[in-house]
Formats: sequence, structure tokens, C-alpha cells
Amino acid sequence: MKKKLAILLFLVTALTACIKVYSSDAYTTFPARAAVVASPLICGNTLYCGTLDGTLYALDAANLTELWSVHLGRSIRSSAVANDSALFIEASDTLFALSLANGHTHWKVNLATQPNDSIDEWDYHHASPLLVSDTVFIGSSDGKLLGFSVKDGTEWFRYTLANPCAIRTTPAVYNNRIYFGDWLGKVYCVTTQGTLEWMMNIDASIYGYAWGPSSILGDMVLYQNKLYFGARNSHLLCLNASNGNVVWHYTDPIDGWISGTPLLINDTLYIGGSDTKSILAFKAQSGVKIWETATNQNCFGRLGYSKGFLAAVTGDAYAASDPGRMFILNAHTGAIRAQTTLGAGSFTSAVWKDSLLVAGNNNGMLYRFNLRNLLPEYHIDPPAPQSMNEAVAQPFRIYPDQLRETLQVELNQPENQAVFTLYSVCGAPLRQGRLHEGANSIDLSGLPANVYLIHVQNGACSHTEKFQR
Repeated sequence: MKKKLAILLFLVTALTACIKVYSSDAYTTFPARAAVVASPLICGNTLYCGTLDGTLYALDAANLTELWSVHLGRSIRSSAVANDSALFIEASDTLFALSLANGHTHWKVNLATQPNDSIDEWDYHHASPLLVSDTVFIGSSDGKLLGFSVKDGTEWFRYTLANPCAIRTTPAVYNNRIYFGDWLGKVYCVTTQGTLEWMMNIDASIYGYAWGPSSILGDMVLYQNKLYFGARNSHLLCLNASNGNVVWHYTDPIDGWISGTPLLINDTLYIGGSDTKSILAFKAQSGVKIWETATNQNCFGRLGYSKGFLAAVTGDAYAASDPGRMFILNAHTGAIRAQTTLGAGSFTSAVWKDSLLVAGNNNGMLYRFNLRNLLPEYHIDPPAPQSMNEAVAQPFRIYPDQLRETLQVELNQPENQAVFTLYSVCGAPLRQGRLHEGANSIDLSGLPANVYLIHVQNGACSHTEKFQR
């Protein structure tokens, strides 16, 4: 053990030798009225984020000036999602559909007969809504997975756990199946007709945890018929999405929680370990660990990603008001390229869209990080054209196949580093990869029916296009 610790200390010292440390010149802040544990949403030019006192803010994403705010009367631990007409957010087991323009309530529904805002002191996050076509899915604190019409809140779907407990995961939906986990460490696959296909009880397997339930708190990630997730135990699991069998697992050698939400980019899985106090990267297909970088604090949110860099925000789970940190790492090597201190710990995700990198903290600050000062090596692109009509000479063509299981990109004049990035409609990066000359097929499996963006960078030529799956 001493030898391993010595090696780890050497690696951390080597990686941090070239770190640039910045303070207030690295970010702009907005003072919210209470702690921010829910991750921000950037949709278009607007940032939406809620606080524990129930205030939902809409800010100009570029400079964090307030556009509007509403008080929902309930603490907000859930991240918002949006379509073209409304913003959907959960607050203490009530789901709201709000106007994007001013926050006025279109409709709201109660999710639980007995709301449970926080089960214990580390129960920071509630399930966030998931939009699938004209339905919004969400889990409740009393063991129900529910689906509502986005138009008027009519309940269309309900699945009730046999042993009711909180559902804190945002579900994943693919091929008429819904995947989610619960507070007692069970993973479920349920059809959209409400039939249970399979269930895996983590604590009844060799992957259980001796100190309490293996609560599944982060989001589920689906990719190529595999289901990836962490939990309140020392295991990161990859399951076969068809039957729930374990494909591979990683066990933390010091028995620390790995409870965050995975991020999958270009066949690499990244995750922040909470009790491991590190950021980890794995080969998604085999589970082989590629690298691990120490942060010395807990990381509970999803990592941000842009152009080969990862961002993570951290804090101390046992002293939430102590200073936190924001790290930017090289996604290929795990080397820390920049970091800065935050006024208090941060348990949100690091949300990175184009040149906008934002997060919140436990003292009620929202941060917009200045990448020009913080990370000079990060290249900020000019705005990309939004349609093929604006890019007459673009040497590529983008179209979905008839079954919409893949997206075809035809590249006629590739440069050495032609790449694509697939985004959600609100700018969250989902997948990235390289492109070669001729026909390229991009796998869309695991993505629910929705609107997405693809950005192609081919040398000096770039293009962004919206498509429907």
C-alpha cells in the first residue's frame, strides 16, 4: 500500500507541475438567493438554474445578467429540460411546465403523496425530467415512475415499485424501454406499456455495499445496448441492456463511492468519483481504466466536455461551505490544464456548451468561467452556420437513415482532423468522433426520439445542423 501511495503521489505531482491557478479573473459570478445544487441548463442564449429556496432564475448566459426569476415555493434539486415551447423542472416532488419567456406556469402536477425533499445529508439531487417526443418522464420520492403530456400535464404513464422508495435517477428511454434505478439499489427495465422486463438488485449480488443501500443517484447512460451507471457503493457497473447481466465492473480499491453520472465521449467513459476524490476514464466496451486523476474533493455531478477537454467541479461532502474547486483536464491523458478555487463546495455538474462553462456552488453563486484567461490553449470558434443554405461550398452531406438508428455523414474533402460532435437540442455534448473520406455512419442507439444537433469540424470549415431522431 505504501508503494502504491508513493507512486500515486509522484503521478499527481507530475500532473500538477504545470497547473495554472487563477482566482477571480477566471470567472464572472451571479449571486443567487440560496445554495445551488441543481445543475444549470444552457438553452440558446439563456441559462436556467434553481436554488434550494425555490427560486428559478433565467440569466443571459453570456454575462449572467438576470432576465427573470420566479419563486416556485419548493426547494429545487432538479435540473431543467426544455423544448421549443416550455421549460420543465421538478421542485420537491412537483413537476412544473413553465414559459421560457417569463417563467409563468403552464401547468404543474404533484408527483408524490408524501414528498421527501432530502433523505439524508448527502441526498443532494432529485431526478430531472426527461423529454421523449411529446412525453416528459420523471421519478418520484415515493417510488413511482411517471410520464405526462408535455402539452397539458395529463398523466400517460405510471409504474409503481413493488417496494416503494425514492427514484433519484433521470431515466433513459430507448426502443420502447425505460431504464432507471432506485434508492434501494435496484435497476429496472420497464416497457413503455408498464411491463417489467428485468430487474437487478445490486445489494443482493456480489456488487452490494456493506454500509447501506447501493442507492443509484446519478443518471443512466445507454450506449450500444449497454447501460452504464454509478451508485453509493464502490462499483461502476456496465450492464447488458437486454437482460441486466453484468458486462464489466470496476471496483474502487479503497471502497469509495462512485455515485456520479457517467459521460460517454468517443467510446471513452468518464466519471467523477465521489469518495474516490478523483476523475476516472475507462474504455467503454471493456471497462479497462485509462487514467485516474486526483481532485482531493468529492465530485457528484456530470463532467463537462468540449474539444478534448473535461471540466469538473468539486467540494467537501462533510464541509459543504468550505472552498470548492473547478478543474479542467486533458480528456486523453487526465492531466490537469487549469484550476480555480470557488467560494464554497460545488455539487452541481460542470455544464460546458461551446465556449460557455458554468456551474453553481453551495453559497448560492453561479459561475461563468472565462476560458480566454483560464485556458488560453482552448480555441473559441466563430459561430457556425445553422443550415446548409448558409454554407454553399461545404464539402459534406448529413442525413439520417430510414430507421433513424444511424446518422450518415458524407465527407468529400476531409482534412487530417475532421471530427463531429453530437449535442442535445440544448447543447449538452453526447458523442464525438473522427470522420474519414466518404460515408461515415454515426450510431444513434440509446438516444430517445427527440431533436439533436450535429457539429462537423473539417479543418477551417465547420457546420452545425439540426435533425430529428
